[in-house]
Amino acid sequence: MAQNKLKRDATGDELRARLPLESWLPYSFHLIALDDGVLSLAPLYEAGESELRGLGQVMADKGYLMSNVDVKLWDRHRLYMALQHAHEVLFDRANKALLNWMENVSDKRYIEQFFNALISEAIQEGCCEVKCRIDGKEDGENAIVFRDGGTQNPVFLLPHSIMKMLLAYLAKRFSADMVTQSTTVQGRCLYEWFDQSVELNLLRQKINDEEEEITISWILDF
Repeated sequence: MAQNKLKRDATGDELRARLPLESWLPYSFHLIALDDGVLSLAPLYEAGESELRGLGQVMADKGYLMSNVDVKLWDRHRLYMALQHAHEVLFDRANKALLNWMENVSDKRYIEQFFNALISEAIQEGCCEVKCRIDGKEDGENAIVFRDGGTQNPVFLLPHSIMKMLLAYLAKRFSADMVTQSTTVQGRCLYEWFDQSVELNLLRQKINDEEEEITISWILDF
């Protein structure tokens, strides 16, 4: 991407959500902000030149210009708390949204919060698909799976009643007919990922009379 098209400003929350975890979390970098191309960060340990160069390349790949780095020295306790908070926000958002939903099943706002957190978490982890594996039996297992290339990781097991509500929400969100007996159903919708619109594509496939699989996929061009 040409340098004049790279973003020169971003909040720390935006950077933590857009940049791959492996580019900053293993080095215990707390990303503070990007201001006119200058990245402010507070490292828990010494920030090595090779790690910073790698981070700058990743930022460029994701559409950000890092022309310089401003290393901040934070109080160690404050930095520990900031890193812990960033970790919890990234990894627990969908789980917390699901717990809120299950405690307030009649409030449809929590379904949307869970779906949005689920997609955000999948994109952040570099995944290309979310799969819902549905067993029609009341006591059957209903799993949500993240797919990253050839690797599939189950992330949630949902009760039958909760998965049924999620299917109803997906039907509305994707304008898809989930009632039809057709073996294949498709739909699409737009998802706002910070300042980008990501097209989500839904494919529902019946496996047999009891089981089906719903795949939500996307292609990122930024």
